[in-house]
Amino acid sequence: MLSFDAPRARQVPTSFGGIAPDGTLVNSTFGPRHLVIAVKESCDGCATLLEAPYGTYNALDVDILFVAGEHSNETAWSDCLYSRLVSAELLAALDIRWPPFWVLIDGTTGDVIAEGVPFGVSHLIKEVRAFL
Repeated sequence: MLSFDAPRARQVPTSFGGIAPDGTLVNSTFGPRHLVIAVKESCDGCATLLEAPYGTYNALDVDILFVAGEHSNETAWSDCLYSRLVSAELLAALDIRWPPFWVLIDGTTGDVIAEGVPFGVSHLIKEVRAFL
């Protein structure tokens, strides 16, 4: 099963900002290959992605960033071992409207390499790996 169509041709920013879970303001740039995974509250599929044991996504050898449009007090968000950011602005800039959703970005050019809806951790890894 594939969750992606051809990526919508568009430029995205090569830098981003938002608020870390501890309240710190973050401004950074995307790595050469950066996987942004959009999540939201009250989403079992999102929680599954957030709860993946640390190292699960290492097979991809990309930078991983979970992004939500607003802060969450849910355990999956607060206990997640991966980088997280609250940034409705970044979701809008990436044209992500309905989490869960992933976007693989070329941080040097601002190109969207691939994008889609994740149907679980192993499915996400399999799909993204095909573009690396």
